[in-house]
Amino acid sequence: MSVKGAAYDVMRRLASPGVRRWIKNQAWFVPVSKRLFGSEVYSDSYFRDIERIEAASVETIAAWIVDRIGPGRAIDIGCGPGHMMKALVDRGVDMVGVDIAEAGLARVRDKGLDGQAFDLTREAPLPGIPYDLAISCEVAEHLDERHADRFVAHLTSASDTVYLTAAEPDPSVGPGLHHVNERPNAYWIDKLASAGFVLDEALTGDARSRFGAGVIVYLAKPMIFTRTG
Repeated sequence: MSVKGAAYDVMRRLASPGVRRWIKNQAWFVPVSKRLFGSEVYSDSYFRDIERIEAASVETIAAWIVDRIGPGRAIDIGCGPGHMMKALVDRGVDMVGVDIAEAGLARVRDKGLDGQAFDLTREAPLPGIPYDLAISCEVAEHLDERHADRFVAHLTSASDTVYLTAAEPDPSVGPGLHHVNERPNAYWIDKLASAGFVLDEALTGDARSRFGAGVIVYLAKPMIFTRTG
């Protein structure tokens, strides 16, 4: 972790959740924090909190993925600290993860997993493609809208089957950390359709009905896409 990253992490840990929520909802926060800290706003304490909050959810999701999709190899695009990867590896799936945040990748590697640095705004191909399944949970909203098509191109180049969750606008709580492109699910359904993918309504409906109270709300609304033809 760089000096700047360490400094940001200290500030984050010292601030209460309410203070952090107020700050990230200010119009100046995203441009200022991007200039000062870049991807290091996704700090070690941020990922530690994510792992704690999502611990039970990823186990439920991984079990469903193995049962209903059954991938042999999968890639987690925007893998964060690798907790989803670990849940799938424990169930026999060969996993690769990519992320831009070094704090997340450090936690992936601490788990003995394959985490690689990758910038989703660039044209370079993802490592090791194709896979049986491409997974991306709560990543799409962190990319500026001008990068949405490239993000979709990465997803659809990685596999014929895509498992996607993406934050939708919720005025009652405001945007999440660096959520710069929160969209209704229909936005991503249209984007994937333009790339030759269709929403698998049977699998999507089954996942959403199974997750219920056992999965945190923002991970409980996946969209599963398959390549047409």
